[in-house]
Amino acid sequence: MRRSASFDAFAFSALILSSLSVFAGPLLAGELPAPPVLAAKKGPLEILLVAREQQLKELPGSPVGWVYEACLQKDAGKNARRCPGPNVTSDNRTTCPTAADAAVSPYGGVRLQLARTQRLKIRFVNCLPAVTNNVPPGEFKHVGENGETLLQYNPTNLHTHGLIVEPRRADDPGDSYGDYIFVLGINPANHPPRELAHRAAASDASMHHGGDHASQFDITPDGVINYDIDLINHPEGLFWFHPHAHGLALNQITAGLAGIITVGDISQYRCGAKPCDADKVKVRHLVFKDTQLRADGTLKLQEDTQFCGSLDPQSTAVLGKGFCSGAQQPTDYSGGKWFFTINGAIDPTLSVDPSGEIWRIANTSGSATYLLGLQDDASSRDLQFQILSIDGVSTDISPQMPAARLQSLFAGKLRIAECSTSAETPTVGTQSKPVCADRIRMMPSSRVDVWVSRKSTGIGTGTASAALRTFNFNTGDKGDTWPGVELAHVDFAPAMASKSPSPYLGIEGQAKTMFAPAGALGQTAKTRVSGIEEPMPISHLAEPPGGTSQKAAFAARLAELSMPRKYGPCSALAADRVRQVVFGLPNEDPNSASFGLGYREAAKDQPLAPPADDLKIKVFDHAAPPTVCLPLGDHGKGVTERWELINIAGEDHNFHVHQSRFAVIATQPPGQTDQPANSGASPSAGPAVLHDNVPLPSGAGCDGTVKAWKEGSCRPSRVIVEITFKEAGDFVFHCHILEHEDGGMMAKISVVPPSH
Repeated sequence: MRRSASFDAFAFSALILSSLSVFAGPLLAGELPAPPVLAAKKGPLEILLVAREQQLKELPGSPVGWVYEACLQKDAGKNARRCPGPNVTSDNRTTCPTAADAAVSPYGGVRLQLARTQRLKIRFVNCLPAVTNNVPPGEFKHVGENGETLLQYNPTNLHTHGLIVEPRRADDPGDSYGDYIFVLGINPANHPPRELAHRAAASDASMHHGGDHASQFDITPDGVINYDIDLINHPEGLFWFHPHAHGLALNQITAGLAGIITVGDISQYRCGAKPCDADKVKVRHLVFKDTQLRADGTLKLQEDTQFCGSLDPQSTAVLGKGFCSGAQQPTDYSGGKWFFTINGAIDPTLSVDPSGEIWRIANTSGSATYLLGLQDDASSRDLQFQILSIDGVSTDISPQMPAARLQSLFAGKLRIAECSTSAETPTVGTQSKPVCADRIRMMPSSRVDVWVSRKSTGIGTGTASAALRTFNFNTGDKGDTWPGVELAHVDFAPAMASKSPSPYLGIEGQAKTMFAPAGALGQTAKTRVSGIEEPMPISHLAEPPGGTSQKAAFAARLAELSMPRKYGPCSALAADRVRQVVFGLPNEDPNSASFGLGYREAAKDQPLAPPADDLKIKVFDHAAPPTVCLPLGDHGKGVTERWELINIAGEDHNFHVHQSRFAVIATQPPGQTDQPANSGASPSAGPAVLHDNVPLPSGAGCDGTVKAWKEGSCRPSRVIVEITFKEAGDFVFHCHILEHEDGGMMAKISVVPPSH
């Protein structure tokens, strides 16, 4: 992680803050608050979501940050730019809220509750202030970079992270978008120049299209983007939403812009088709956000991992409860605090239900890695979590699964511990085998569901307490060390008599059923066509039913989805080939402040060798053709490819791909170059664990350049995955450490309809 040399105060927030006198104390040392929930029992969930300035009253001094204000659309009104709240009248509800206006939604974020088959409709409004790169210096370091003029107006958008949904672009100015990150809204109060809408052939002032979606962004200068997202037999699980404006994603998320999404309820994996008491199991949602607060009360949005000083990666010390204190060296942050909050609360208390609880945990931080553990206060002994779900999909671990295999299936996210808290058998029924861990590595965007009870943790009898904490964690020789702090205090009430023969929770895994014909990755692709209410199968586009007007709409949608073909071949990957994605630094410059990706195809199941050709590490360029283009299978069926993720950098990265899931086939540490052992279950056979992000270990002796790899001083790591693509459209893969993503470590992928 590379840092700018100069970071000053979040100046425009300080100006606003100085005019405010209201102060509410931080959420400190109380029982953990739950995120507010928005849901609809029938029909689509229709909400207004406003990205706005807001006082973060949960933090000391109520600093100004950026928060999603959320409410039901019916309560806000058709053209609203703010939710109902204090002093909101019919006269001002179409104007943006400012930091001086009362908070409607908390800093910790809201939860959107969806059914497994439901429509999510969002009127999204950008009410964020403009930014520059000199107020404060370096805080928005990509503003003005290489002559760029867009970012100073603080454009933003929305990504529903982890949802396997269509990345649909609007067909015309009156249509809505799917989970499409190449549209940006700009607050008109920031006075963007008209030439920013030069991409517009349309005269509609509310929507200006790029014309060629493969080379330009869509811009909405009124700041409004309408999203219409279809969930079609989606797996139950925990997901989240956040901005995806390239160059500003780190700033916007660090300021507070994030919330969570839950699909279905725990009965889908707690019980499967069998009746059970799932509604009696207590479920908590834990949303991790971290915020650096300077001594002057302003947020630091370009985070510095040495805010609390140069840390010893091997130290297990707790630097603080809910925060660590700013240090004088190497940069003077004395008087400041780095807060690590759960649902916006600082070191809250979790009073564990006597019968046990499910904790659904999401790391919504921009760049921070959490090495999560639960430690007994009395003995400092590590306690166990039972792992139920990774990245929103519950695991399919058979009772026969060898313990040695589990570590690779979870791709280094867990430190596996033997589930042996008592003489009772650790196997639950015949459908699942419990997986226990005493450390969980959560890189940015990672989610995990865990079962926590007195018996499963092994904490003993009587009244007891523990600390939910993160440990110091180093990301490589050229990386960073993330601080260790207490996140929450955990109280265990005395044990209750239990009729269960096991301390573990039995689950029905979802990873295999995802590939069933009706599963989220097994069903044929569908798309929403302008003027038609229900999503239509991709296979209908070439031979549409209905009358002439419908045929025209189908033809337009087919042409839109097929457009990337004109840039080059969009052919299926041969069965004996793999795609290799190389994570490194551009321009063969080991001191580069940018990040990038290289791409090539190679023979499958081969030793890892340096490229013989001129492999280039490139920064993300939206104007360039897609790095990867592939067609769906016959009749719109999904296709599965093998990718090899190669890290030639001296720091860890975190691979994430949109609109899909992948199984980890093998993880090879630095220097292991032999042919990979093909021992992982492929998706065609039904995987045990599915991910949407995976840690890539730093290379040994690597500096991010291909030259060092070729010369032999760099020994890369390799992670081999199998990815199934079944959503047509344009999306991306990238490192989800957002400093790296904003710096260029992202590439575009297009999935097109089959050619016949």
